[in-house]
Amino acid sequence: MSQTLITIRMDEQVKRNFEYVCNELGLNMSTAINIFAKKVCRDQGIPFDISMKSNNENYKTKESSTMTNSPKFTVYLYPEIQPENRDLLSVVAYNKTFSDFEEAFDFLVNKSTELQNTYENSQDINLSKSCVFFDIIITDLRSHKYIIQFGLEGLMYTKDDSESFSLDDQGKAFDEGDEHESDTEDDILYKIVYSFIRGLLE
Repeated sequence: MSQTLITIRMDEQVKRNFEYVCNELGLNMSTAINIFAKKVCRDQGIPFDISMKSNNENYKTKESSTMTNSPKFTVYLYPEIQPENRDLLSVVAYNKTFSDFEEAFDFLVNKSTELQNTYENSQDINLSKSCVFFDIIITDLRSHKYIIQFGLEGLMYTKDDSESFSLDDQGKAFDEGDEHESDTEDDILYKIVYSFIRGLLE
């Protein structure tokens, strides 16, 4: 059967998350999209419900109220690697969702260290500097979505995909008494992230 090439536009964060899930399933994005297209053709419709709820009562129930007080924390970790080694993401990238912030934070720190050790000792990855990037996505907190992202642009905060600013100058976000001379750049980064998210949860 002959094949054709299509081009689609997608939000960068959605693409990154989609790629993570596909990698976990042993697929690439092209295969996943083809599976979706074939399912649409077979069912003669979208294979899941698409709706726009106009009734706000769903958001006024006790269950919904409990949900807004029980935020979820999804942590994504991935190395800064050269484009030619991007396929290694399927081996070393991590993502996991937690209902407890302390557990999510421990996962962030421990897996970051594990990732660093993995590709610092690898002969297959060409790195000029060891670096682990991460995203922390907080949902079900007062009906908003918060993203704390560490990447090429530094440490960034985004609320509801609209309000956004840098956290790189937020060293004051934690008490100076908690900063020690032996702190590494990573230690300071994690302290800023921990303190900032704790502030969001209050």
